[in-house]
Formats: sequence, C-alpha cells, structure tokens
Amino acid sequence: MNKVMQVMFWASLLMSGVPQVRASEFTVYASPLGEYMIKVGPSLDESTGLMMEIAAAAFRQAGLQVKVAPSMPWARAQVEAMHQPGAILVLLAKTPAREDQWRWLSMMYTDKIYGITIREKAVFSSFDEIKTKKPRVAVKIGTASESILKSMGVAVDSTPDEHRNLLKLFYDRVDVVLLQGMVLYPAVQAMLKERYADNLHLRIKDLRRTQIMDVPLWIVTSRKTPEIEARRLQEALERFKQSPEYRAIVRKYEARLTSIGQ
Repeated sequence: MNKVMQVMFWASLLMSGVPQVRASEFTVYASPLGEYMIKVGPSLDESTGLMMEIAAAAFRQAGLQVKVAPSMPWARAQVEAMHQPGAILVLLAKTPAREDQWRWLSMMYTDKIYGITIREKAVFSSFDEIKTKKPRVAVKIGTASESILKSMGVAVDSTPDEHRNLLKLFYDRVDVVLLQGMVLYPAVQAMLKERYADNLHLRIKDLRRTQIMDVPLWIVTSRKTPEIEARRLQEALERFKQSPEYRAIVRKYEARLTSIGQ
C-alpha cells in the first residue's frame, strides 16, 4: 500500500469514529385554535390561520423545508415539541413558567387577553384583580391565561375547548372566561352549534369583554434545536416581518376580528 493510500485508509477510519452532525429536520406542531391556526396540515403551505400563514410564508421565502406534525390537542402539542430537536410552535406567549423552556425566535403578533363576562355582572380587568376577588374562572388548557394564573396560585377551570367555557358562562357555572381576541368569534360560533345552545344566539348581545392585558405571541423552537439551526429560523422570521406579505397577512386576519362584547 503506497503512502497516499495509507493516508486515505487511516483518514477513513478516523472519520468513521466521529459522530456526523446533521441538520435538524424542522417540524411544526399545531392544533386548530381560533383564527391563529384554522387548518393544520398536511403541509405548511396547505395550512391556514394567521400564525400558520406567517410561518409558511417566512420559511418558504427563506427556502427552509418544514413539515407539519399531525394535528393534536394544543397542550399535548407543546409537550411533544418541547424536547424534539427542530420542533417549532408557531404560537406561544412568553410567561414566567415558560421563559426557560423554549428558544424564543421572534415575536410575530400582539393580541389581547379579554375577560368575558355577562352584562350587569362583575367585570375583571387584571390578573391581580382575579387573584384578589377569586371569581370562578375558566380557561383553555395550554393557554397563556392558564399559565399565568397557575403561576399566581389561582384555581382555574381548565377545559380543552374555548366554546365550552362560554357555555359554562351562560349557564352560570363560571363568572369569567379568559380568551384572546383572535379566538372570541370562532369560539362563539362553535358554541352556537352545541346541542345545549338553544336560543343562546339571542343572548350573544349580553356578553361583555374587558381587556386584561396585551399578549405578544412568539414563534418558538425546542431548546434541543442546535443553535445554528435556531438562528436560521430566527433570521427567516425577522426578515419576513419587514415584508409587505407579512403586513398583508396580518391585515387580512385583523379584518376578521369581532365586535362581540364591546
């Protein structure tokens, strides 16, 4: 074996013992949620909703290949994505409990959290007021409101569906429902389709909403995602935020916001 062949032979042996670094496979984990995530999959470009369309356009513009995991309940999507390299959530609010759990890539939209009550009954305008006055409060599992209230030690009635919380409000099982602006109208429409919602369409005018706080919404990735890959995602999102296409998507969905409860 000549010297050149010997060098190549030993080099191949050395390389065979070195772990090969592979780029992360990016996957969005999502669940139908208000106007944010309306249709999930089978691909990102076939998905609809404010945050799904922002993510699809941003990653497409950057030439990034991103898959969509099968739709699942929102709380489960967060658990599944948390420890998967390359996993992406297109919608998450930064709360104290979540701060260290994710890589926060880019803040893409600011919505509002509202306290929904029945007219002529008590209203609540802050989380501190809810903690002090101790109303019966309903939230969706996996939402920012649930995370914030639990971190404050407030007991909450957590359910998988926003519209069922509105039913509880009308039937006096809770005093206030917390939800976000992009969720209110879809939740009302879903509630009216329930078999126990007879004549509730006549009472929609009795709903009252009070702003609790602004809620910045982020696109995040798992902390298991390699730093170089996280930067690729972050750069794509930050660049897209400056584009006319981003502003057009936001305008389209803001035009659908409801005046219910005003």
